[in-house]
Amino acid sequence: VGHEGGRLRLVIEDDGEGFNPPTVVRGAGLDNIRRRVETGGGEVSWSEGSGGCGARLEALLPLAAAPDQPSG
Repeated sequence: VGHEGGRLRLVIEDDGEGFNPPTVVRGAGLDNIRRRVETGGGEVSWSEGSGGCGARLEALLPLAAAPDQPSG
């Protein structure tokens, strides 16, 4: 967890079997994460983990409320 350019940066990575992000069949879990992050005005991406194994999720979220979103 960190911040950059006025956004919260969250990275989650594992060293498991992983998956190929462009070809994976997205289930409720990945779609729910994407929807929640995008609803908050952010963006999310999935990629291969470090060293070519596992999976990595990176989410960037604005630290301030979006203009059409209430704060709090």
